[in-house]
Amino acid sequence: IFTDGSARPNPGPGGWGVVFVKDGEVVEHRYGNDPATTNNRMELTALIEGFRMAPPDLALDVWSDSELCVKTVNEWAAAWERKGWRRS
Repeated sequence: IFTDGSARPNPGPGGWGVVFVKDGEVVEHRYGNDPATTNNRMELTALIEGFRMAPPDLALDVWSDSELCVKTVNEWAAAWERKGWRRS
């Protein structure tokens, strides 16, 4: 899954896109926009839509230039899940 999103200016109008590739072939792509949003919201929207495209049991490689998305997937989400997705 390849994701990207941005808003310019931030906040401001923005857009996102995601491509699901399997065995070197594009399986599906999605994109969208919002007239009043933030970079983080668009990056996370692309990530969420990417996960929605893939079968739930499929191991994935996710490519993103967003530090927020990378840290969410690789560092923070496991701890949030252990806490039942609630704050301490």
